[in-house]
Amino acid sequence: SASVLIRDLADTGSAEEMARITARVPELLVSLVAAHQRHEVITRMITDITDAVTRRLLVLAEAEFGPAPARWLWAACGSQGRQEQTGVSDQDNCLILAEGADPAHPWFAALARFVSDGLNRAGFVYCPGDMMATNPRWCQPLNVWRDYFTGWIRKPRPAPAPGHRGRA
Repeated sequence: SASVLIRDLADTGSAEEMARITARVPELLVSLVAAHQRHEVITRMITDITDAVTRRLLVLAEAEFGPAPARWLWAACGSQGRQEQTGVSDQDNCLILAEGADPAHPWFAALARFVSDGLNRAGFVYCPGDMMATNPRWCQPLNVWRDYFTGWIRKPRPAPAPGHRGRA
């Protein structure tokens, strides 16, 4: 069950262990579909598993890299943020840093790489559109994020085509 996978993930010590656990997700999907679970129940369960992997990777990264140079928040975006992941969802994420934090500080790049690589190993592949915290555009202080959202609200644009690497 999803709860067993999440429990197992909470005790892991490496991305490789997480990958062994998440390799059981296809079996879970088969059993959920066979039990005629509604799609929104299934996608929420898969998202719960992704959230557990993400949280554990963040804890492991902090243990490895030490204290952060500033406060930060990891945000799940895309299908994970909407709680509708499937068995083949990619990762979409970002880092929102405290105002005044230096987004070029190597600690943030190391955190983003560690978590994104771990998610990829666990089966949540890299975003083909590079909407990940490893992209400097998506690792910014809060004031920059406010500017992003203000711009998106004032001048909305259609969503880019899948795999588009331009402006979001």
